[in-house]
Amino acid sequence: MILQLRSLAVFSVAWFLLQIAWLAWAPTARAIPAFARRYETSCQTCHTVYPALTPFGDAFRRNGYRFPSGEDEDRSMDEPVPLGHEVHKDLFPNEVWPGTLPGKVPISVLITPQFVVARGGGADEHHGGSPAVEVDEESDEAYALNFRDTSFALMVGTPLGDHFSVFAKVEVNLEGEVALERPFIAISPLKDPAAFMIRVGAFEPTLYPFTLHRSYTGHELAYTTVVLGDNEWSPEPQQIGLELTGVVINRLGYSAGVVEGSGGPFNRDKDFYGRLEYKFGGMSLNGTEPTGYSRPWQEKSVVIGGSFYRGVGTLEDPNGGSEIQSDSFWRASGDVYSRLVNAIVTVGGFYQQNQRPIFADPESGNLASVLAQLDYIIWPWFMPTIRYEMFRQNLPDASGAVYSHRGFLGVNALLRANIALRLYVTGRIDDGNDAELEEVSLALSAAF
Repeated sequence: MILQLRSLAVFSVAWFLLQIAWLAWAPTARAIPAFARRYETSCQTCHTVYPALTPFGDAFRRNGYRFPSGEDEDRSMDEPVPLGHEVHKDLFPNEVWPGTLPGKVPISVLITPQFVVARGGGADEHHGGSPAVEVDEESDEAYALNFRDTSFALMVGTPLGDHFSVFAKVEVNLEGEVALERPFIAISPLKDPAAFMIRVGAFEPTLYPFTLHRSYTGHELAYTTVVLGDNEWSPEPQQIGLELTGVVINRLGYSAGVVEGSGGPFNRDKDFYGRLEYKFGGMSLNGTEPTGYSRPWQEKSVVIGGSFYRGVGTLEDPNGGSEIQSDSFWRASGDVYSRLVNAIVTVGGFYQQNQRPIFADPESGNLASVLAQLDYIIWPWFMPTIRYEMFRQNLPDASGAVYSHRGFLGVNALLRANIALRLYVTGRIDDGNDAELEEVSLALSAAF
């Protein structure tokens, strides 16, 4: 079995290298998702390998999907459709304040067929809900190749005039399951949209300098999605509520939010969080100061940040009973995100304390984690990634702390500006278990 698995892995790597050798040197097509169409520019203006962002791309996001420094109207190649006359602004409140619609339909399509080698042919979803440590959960199920992990997604993203912008994603898989991800409206009431923004709806809370939604590694990120005990809360894939976020003095970022929390029934108490971060060097967070380099992904910078989250989870009886239990918890984290020209180094850690994470058990528990990741841009179209994650879980129904170590190796290649090929290998070691290869996946992604 080990020999068969190695053969499959070697075949996947060989096929991957053959494809990029054959395709990468062909003339590059310009990507045409919604923002590329709006500004008639390549995806590489804002992305390295999408959905990961360049420094400018991050500033574009912080400005509510607008060009920084008030240049959006000059840079946009899209003639907006007026909703009302400008003179109505002077007649407000006796007339409706005029608005605009994008002249070009702000919809992008993402198609992602994926081949996965995993036990039983199917891998975990990595969308949240998986335990930090799985003790005595070894499986003797054989590895198998699965071609059915394919998805189709529609993404909507656009500014609506000077003070509003929207984003949403709808994804469908081959099983017919439909998921609505991060539908939110962003309100920028000030002249500088990056200075103060209100996000309302469902979104990824601004707790870390990274997110599974804008990562080279897709949803293969445990740091933001693991849960502790019977409490189903995790920061991602999304939270529902309201967030205040912005940038002051060009380089100090702040965020504060109140959200529903995740897992269990309606949360009457609501969850609260906040984050502060400061960027040294490189392009300023709001995009008003340049990187100092000619290539869009290059700069020398360090972002140092920290966040705090306080929540209350509602635990349901795992045996199907009608009783519920509250679990108050908090998580404190710190992180460093650094760009060193072609290298991106990320280091983070958090500590989480839960009052009652196991149903019908009055004892407390805690969870600690460390993450370290290196991305390196060898060529503008070719980027390998390596990541290590460690989790230490301490639950009242276990004898002391238990550990889980996760490893990730990935290669991302752009065959065209809007077509990406990704090869991922993941593995883990849990206390009491042998080292295990979780999955090998090969994905081809096209955005248009």
